[in-house]
Amino acid sequence: MENAYIGRTYMDAPGVDSNIFVVTDEELMSGDFVKVSVTGANDYDLIGDMTERLED
Repeated sequence: MENAYIGRTYMDAPGVDSNIFVVTDEELMSGDFVKVSVTGANDYDLIGDMTERLED
């Protein structure tokens, strides 16, 4: 998947809970908070488009 980042909700534990693959043309950095509209799913993970960048 091109232009995609791997993210999680603020309550999910890395390496334990599912991920969300975030599709966007914007450059994101580790620790960025964004809103995502879910557009698909597979067995364990979600796929979505970034809709908004949130301020820390």
